[in-house]
Amino acid sequence: MSIDPIEDQQSAAVEQLERFGLSAYAARTFVELISTLTSGGRYVTGPSPRHRLLALANRTDTPP
Repeated sequence: MSIDPIEDQQSAAVEQLERFGLSAYAARTFVELISTLTSGGRYVTGPSPRHRLLALANRTDTPP
C-alpha cells in the first residue's frame, strides 16, 4: 500500500496547527477547508457544520 503524499501533508499541517493552539477539530476543519478551496471545490466534505466553520473563522481572524 502506498502513502498518499497529500494526506501526509495534511496530517503534518494539522499537527502544526495543533502546536499553535488549535483544537484537533479546528485544525482538521481548517485544513479541509483550505484544501477544498484551493482545489476548486465548492463544498466542504465531512462533519463540519456551517455554524462551527463560521465560529472557527471568527476565532482565527481575531488576534489574541
